[in-house]
Amino acid sequence: MMMLLIILLLLILEIFITNIINISKHQEDASDNILISLKGHKDDIEFMLRNAVNDIKWKNTHKNIICIDYGMDEETKKICSLMCKDYDFIYLKDKTKGKLDDKSSVWTYDLSCDKI
Repeated sequence: MMMLLIILLLLILEIFITNIINISKHQEDASDNILISLKGHKDDIEFMLRNAVNDIKWKNTHKNIICIDYGMDEETKKICSLMCKDYDFIYLKDKTKGKLDDKSSVWTYDLSCDKI
């Protein structure tokens, strides 16, 4: 019985240490942003954006999601625009115009070093 308790305590300690390491690693990456380049029609764009939103909220980071328009179709652009209105950390960047939809003061990224 005592041996089982010791093993259980060691497992709990391992989980605790692993969580601390993961939290510190995510805090180091907190300044990174999620860039999504889009061209043409993207069937699963809402799923992608909601997945990124859940990832940001789950990890409790302060990242922005930047949707870069390289010629996306109207339906994809509409979904991205609606998501921008729902979440204040999602932005729509038109590559050809060089500005954001209505949050231009936040755009400070160099597109030559995208992480896609």
